This record gives sequence, C-alpha cells and structure tokens, in this order.
Amino acid sequence: MIIVFKCLYNIYKKDGGHHENIHFSYFDNGIGVDLSAFGGSFKHMGLAGIENRVISLEGRVELKSALQKGFHVDIYIPITPVQKGDYDGNIIGG
Repeated sequence: MIIVFKCLYNIYKKDGGHHENIHFSYFDNGIGVDLSAFGGSFKHMGLAGIENRVISLEGRVELKSALQKGFHVDIYIPITPVQKGDYDGNIIGG
C-alpha cells in the first residue's frame, strides 16, 4: 500500500497535468472464472464493492477472465485538477 500511495502522491505533486487517468492492473494465472455466467452482476463478489468505488470516482473497471485462463482486472480513474488553495494531504478534485 505504501508503494501505491507514493505513486499517487508523485502524480499529485509532480505530474503537471500530463496524464488523463490512473491505471491499476491486476492479473493472475489462476483457475479463472466464466464471467458470462454472472450476467454482468457481481453483487455476491468483492468485485461489486470495487466497481462501485471506481464508478463513484467516475472511473471504469474492465474484467477479463475465462476458466483455466486466470483473472485480469484493469481500473482506470480520471485525474481531476486540484482546486487552488488545497494543501498536501487534502487532495480534492474540482
């Protein structure tokens, strides 16, 4: 978590508006899951909480998986400009 925090802090302090979004990616080579079996509903999985949080930040989640093919999640969160007068530790989008 410290590594992710440091990366986000560097974007906030030093990016200068050169990037449009933050991209998180996770993948494994596990047993995978048949996503079509869920019909777009992940209410019984931890993915619903992740998806809701990302959507609340105006981002998007892309899931890719198949049985015996592992699991891959891409999360994109837009970077919003910081309002004038904000200070370190209080990152507020405007």
